[in-house]
Amino acid sequence: MNSRPHMQVLREDAQAYKGSASNDDIFEPPLREIFDRAPALVYLRNQLTGGIVWCNRATEEAFGLPAETIYQLGNNLFEKILYPDDFYLAALSNQHYQEKDENFAGVIRVRRADSNTYRWFTGVSTPFRYTAEGKVWLTLCVFIDFTSAVYTQPQLSEALHETLTQRYKNIHDSLTPREKEIIKLLVAGYTTKQIAKELYLSSYTVEGYRKSIRLKLNVNSTPQLVALAKQIGLE
Repeated sequence: MNSRPHMQVLREDAQAYKGSASNDDIFEPPLREIFDRAPALVYLRNQLTGGIVWCNRATEEAFGLPAETIYQLGNNLFEKILYPDDFYLAALSNQHYQEKDENFAGVIRVRRADSNTYRWFTGVSTPFRYTAEGKVWLTLCVFIDFTSAVYTQPQLSEALHETLTQRYKNIHDSLTPREKEIIKLLVAGYTTKQIAKELYLSSYTVEGYRKSIRLKLNVNSTPQLVALAKQIGLE
């Protein structure tokens, strides 16, 4: 009995796909066709320059640009297709891979270059190639358009709620008592100098804490930090 029935299906499909003259025993999947028909954006991104160096057809369609233009635009591409409030995520991804060798996931809003309508995408990237020094060079990125996820709205809402609840708990637990103290002062509108005076610290030390906090919260500005702090109950 065939313990791998899916391989039998592939062999049968291969026969129809390649014709009677092909070798049924060896099936080479039409990878380019598979990638182009995949209902997802699939692309390779150079984390050193920020640009996309390869993409599938769905990526071209989602961005409203041919692959050649996407490659030529490099990191400037994201200013054309990302929602302004999401620009920082491209830079945050670069920063993430400079410091870590692990997946980076998130949610972004994307529009076609010829449209003003944004769609929500959720995706993840994973290290794909490394430099001679062992740094992440290329990442494999996969994004799914969930604006059209109309068949599972209750599950989508519940999934987002549970994910955010766990995420906020993890962030809260990762912060030291001093970091939480500084965050509360930032939410209250204190400057670095005022925080230093309030906590009897040097401004240099406070800046160090602020950098550590931004990394833990994955934000790159004080307004973003304050907004997230309020969501996790630090105010």
